[in-house]
Amino acid sequence: DLHSFPTRRSSDLVGAADEYTDTPIKGIRKVIAERMMNSLATAAQFTLNASAEAVRMQSLRERFKASDPAMGLSKVTVNDLVLFLVSRLLKEFPFLNGVKTNGTIRLYKNVHLGMAVDTPRGLMVPVIRNADRMSLAQISAQAKLLAGECQAGSISPDLLSGSTFTVTNLGNTGIESFTPVINAPEIAILGVCGIQRRPDRKSVV
Repeated sequence: DLHSFPTRRSSDLVGAADEYTDTPIKGIRKVIAERMMNSLATAAQFTLNASAEAVRMQSLRERFKASDPAMGLSKVTVNDLVLFLVSRLLKEFPFLNGVKTNGTIRLYKNVHLGMAVDTPRGLMVPVIRNADRMSLAQISAQAKLLAGECQAGSISPDLLSGSTFTVTNLGNTGIESFTPVINAPEIAILGVCGIQRRPDRKSVV
């Protein structure tokens, strides 16, 4: 019976000051929150989910890890491979490589790839410019450089704008599914989840 609960004053609901901690939302966290809310409010967002076999990609990464360091591929990560693949695939799907501006959709010939980076200050999206013209080794090196500068808080503001498409990867956290928020004014985003072991359908009788 809802009417049996005692009446509580608003002061009782607040609780004693030692029961909670207030953290002001300011600086870059405030900017991030405002941009995400603006993205959700101004764009019709929906998520499409699909799975892909990652066995060959993992095998390729293992081969790179064992390669001669002089080739610049021994430290390539799965995320580096994803960034490289996206930079090439966007050339085949150019309608995803663009931004919404002044009531129009502006599509770009080159891929300026944003990569979401989680930092102590909040989420940042540095940009790998002209990623479609870079080799895997170059993308891997640039991704590590930008991520390191974001973590250190030394990233130049110029490197945090101008992306035409963004990749956000939660694979290292074991996430199986999530809804990425479009990095406005871009028109699309790719969310990457963790690699999961599944039975091989071909071998099932």
